[in-house]
Amino acid sequence: MVTKIRNIVLALLLLSFTVLAQSGGKIQNENKRLRNIRNEIENLQTKLKKKTKLERQSVSYLNDVEKKILLLNKYINELKRAERKNRKEIKRLNGKISYVENRIKKLKEMYSRYVVWYYKYGRKSKLQLFLNVGSLNDAVVRLKYFKLISERSKNLFDDLTANKKELKNLKSNVAKKLNSRKNLIAQKKNEQKRLLLSKRQKQALLARLRKDKNSIVYELKNKRKAEKEIEKKIAELVRLENERLAKLKTKKGAAEISYDYSDFENFSQLKGRLGWPVRTGKISRKFGKNLNTKLKTISLNYGIDIKTKKNSKVHAVAGGIVSKIDWLPGYGSIIIITHKNNFRTVYGHVTDINVNEGDRVNAGVVLGRVDDSLEGYVLHFEIWKERKFQNPSKWLVRR
Repeated sequence: MVTKIRNIVLALLLLSFTVLAQSGGKIQNENKRLRNIRNEIENLQTKLKKKTKLERQSVSYLNDVEKKILLLNKYINELKRAERKNRKEIKRLNGKISYVENRIKKLKEMYSRYVVWYYKYGRKSKLQLFLNVGSLNDAVVRLKYFKLISERSKNLFDDLTANKKELKNLKSNVAKKLNSRKNLIAQKKNEQKRLLLSKRQKQALLARLRKDKNSIVYELKNKRKAEKEIEKKIAELVRLENERLAKLKTKKGAAEISYDYSDFENFSQLKGRLGWPVRTGKISRKFGKNLNTKLKTISLNYGIDIKTKKNSKVHAVAGGIVSKIDWLPGYGSIIIITHKNNFRTVYGHVTDINVNEGDRVNAGVVLGRVDDSLEGYVLHFEIWKERKFQNPSKWLVRR
């Protein structure tokens, strides 16, 4: 029994060291991500402060404010993710504390029985223990039993001491985690205040810029540039995915769970059956070439623009993995989701994003809300098959 308990304790300690090593690496990566985003925010804030009064009335300034809003949104989401992990870790540690406390209770009961035995017999000399033995063989047996009892008593005491030490460390870790969670919550509240101020600043700027025809022209030029940037980002994601698949062929078991698309629906079979990314709205800019009668310009649209109302939620049209969250002039904050069969969907002009890169999402999951822009509340939506853009109107279910 004692040996079994000792093995359990050793196994737990070994598991603890393994988990700590793995979680330590993950924590370092999370802290690095937070530092990088924080540095981007501070650099952008410094840039915004240096702008002149005239520059602060431009689309360029609006772009920087939108970029800052996305970065603050990302930072808050990372803090939320860290807080969730922290909460789970506290729960795990409390569970382990209960287990160790239960082990200590049992060890104390067993040890107390040996103490009672020793009080009755152990204080007598070994000579007295063997005076009344019937034979030499009985004496040998009694001597072995005496040694066994003594060894087990010592082992139980050692195990009890080790468990108490582990319990102390676990409680110390919980205290640290609780303090860390408290700091994360406070930090999140501060960033949410900054985010709200930036949003108000953007709304005031939009109201002024909408009166300027040149701002609209500039925005359309940004959209053309943004299409090329999206194309580059899609090509990069395709390249990375192909590299990953190539490695899988040479390395068994190298696939990460986050890149497993097997549980998702077959995207290629969803043509004409996809749910819309917004529940209400009409297409304001169709796929392909578009003529702006007011500005007398022709532009190429790789997707569709859906005019909707304020606070409209943006939904994932199919299950997949969030591959990219970025900002582009003309389309604001964008989300790219990779689906089964190497399909990707792009959602532009999204605010209040509540997913992180690497998240697995199912069809219908809310990604955020449609953001306000110079053209109003317009969601930009694209579908790609590898490096080829598709006409979303042919994929979405008819309304």
